[in-house]
Amino acid sequence: MDPIKASSSLRILLVEDNEYDRQAFRRAFQKSPVSSDITECVRGEEALKIIRTHAPSFDVVVVDYALPGMSGLDLCKGLLHEKTSLPLVILTGRGSEELAVQALKAGVDDYMVKDPGRIYLDLLPVVLPGAVRKHGDRLARKRAEEALRKAHDELEQRVEKRTAKLARTTEKLMLELTERKRVEESLRLSEERFRSVAQTASDAIITVDSRGKILFWNHAAVNMFGYSADEAMGKPLTLLMPERFRKDHDDALKRAVSTGRSIMIGSTVEKVGLKKNNIDFPVELSLARWKTREGIFFTGIVRDVTDRKRAEEAIRHLSQQLIRATEEERKKLARDLHDELGQALTALHFSMEAMHDSLPEELKAQKASCDELIGQVEKLGDTIRDLSSELRPDMLDDLGLVPTLEWYIKDFVKRIGGLQIDFQTIGVKKRPEAEIEIVLYRFLQEALNNIARHAKAKHVSVLLTYSHPKLIFTIKDDGVGFDQTEPMVPSGAKRQPIGLLGMRERVVSVGGSIDIRSSGGKGTVIRAELPIALREAGT
Repeated sequence: MDPIKASSSLRILLVEDNEYDRQAFRRAFQKSPVSSDITECVRGEEALKIIRTHAPSFDVVVVDYALPGMSGLDLCKGLLHEKTSLPLVILTGRGSEELAVQALKAGVDDYMVKDPGRIYLDLLPVVLPGAVRKHGDRLARKRAEEALRKAHDELEQRVEKRTAKLARTTEKLMLELTERKRVEESLRLSEERFRSVAQTASDAIITVDSRGKILFWNHAAVNMFGYSADEAMGKPLTLLMPERFRKDHDDALKRAVSTGRSIMIGSTVEKVGLKKNNIDFPVELSLARWKTREGIFFTGIVRDVTDRKRAEEAIRHLSQQLIRATEEERKKLARDLHDELGQALTALHFSMEAMHDSLPEELKAQKASCDELIGQVEKLGDTIRDLSSELRPDMLDDLGLVPTLEWYIKDFVKRIGGLQIDFQTIGVKKRPEAEIEIVLYRFLQEALNNIARHAKAKHVSVLLTYSHPKLIFTIKDDGVGFDQTEPMVPSGAKRQPIGLLGMRERVVSVGGSIDIRSSGGKGTVIRAELPIALREAGT
């Protein structure tokens, strides 16, 4: 499929059963510079019929994961099984790494999460054209790989025929010479076809022998690495990689030659390349191993993924900035509630007391009404203090993470009731950075709220451990758990998100990682690891 041109409309088949989400999808493209033509349907079965008869009418298919009847993933699997040549993108409000891996392994081109802030809508006009282009690039590369394999097979067959004919008797020498010329001409044409395909490919195509010496170097490799064909031919492949990777490469090459096995052969892996000007850059490498009578050879297709990595880093940075901005707004709102509304209520309280005291004793009904109003003002003040603490507890800034977690757990148990929570710290003698503190505080808030709403747990264990250079936060409950094949849905509960995605985004935004383990009826364990630098208490 050809890449979408900037001046043409992006023809989208949207499979979404939620009317509000369909409208939001259309508005996202109406606000963007990307021209679009959107066809809608609400069920997977309907979409399957449309695509079977009108596939050329669309550039991309966007599928909601949670559809009535046939699920979004089953629809994608059906289309892939029928070899429908359309890029597929899954949308879901219950996104997780496990679902992403499942979808991508099935062959889906991309995956987007319907985040609570609906940022994904702003990314749609960028991601969908990118998915179409990547899909087209992958088909082109597949065709190039197929042509390359076909050329190799034809070359080997021709060489074997030539060798067999050369073994004929002297009486057939003239016939053999004639046949040899024919075979050589066929080989020349075959090699020319291979070189024509390889030289016009957009990815670098490099062939090396069993010693790692470069035997073939196409035009894309010249542009990518900066070496001309004369400079590269006959040189070791390690010329194209940073010094720190060269010994491992040599060892892996020896194993691949001697055993015929390598984890890289037949798969696409991410590596680091080195340009002629000594600049590192990220690449994707697809490697094939082939053998002739001359020996064992390896051919790699290399793609520069610098732009993709920059885009991923930009998205991570945007997420981090959004989280920080949210926390700043929470902090400002908490301060406004405490300082402005709190002071106003205090003044109102004093005024009501003064009014009460100024009333004559015989106006008992009026004094009782004042007492009732004073009580309501006091309750409102308590509510405002609770809201301010929930938004951003002053204790977190003044006393630090551990005392704030202890306070929150005690307050949570008091509010919820029927839930036992054990909290323990190991090795945490100094305070982490302020950004880490608020991430872990929100992490605990979300986890306990999820447990209270969905888990039906009786006991929760919270453990905060410092193991250089990481801070490890583990929360374990004995509740009903959930099926990780549908990672964002608690066992036996209605289909709704439970906030794990927000927890994951917060942890990843500060360079951490999160692991979630659960199964129906066996509880849930959530473990977050964050790289930190501890500071002295009180700083």
